[in-house]
Amino acid sequence: MGAPSIIRGLRAVSDFEYEFQLAAANEYAAPEIDMVFFMARKEENFVSSSSVLELRKGGVDVSSLVPPCVIKMFEKKGL
Repeated sequence: MGAPSIIRGLRAVSDFEYEFQLAAANEYAAPEIDMVFFMARKEENFVSSSSVLELRKGGVDVSSLVPPCVIKMFEKKGL
């Protein structure tokens, strides 16, 4: 796609281990692409797609955790 960088988020040490392996594979496949990692804030380190989905299914307002397009997708799917 021509992107100069791939940006990824890290929540915990276990994320780092996985992302480190992925970065090594990506560097092998496309050494011209930089991998950039950002640590999640402590208030948001629990946020994952599965946790947001479970919260939403439980009737919890997740609008502060995801962009409006995700809320629209939930509504479209009846969640």
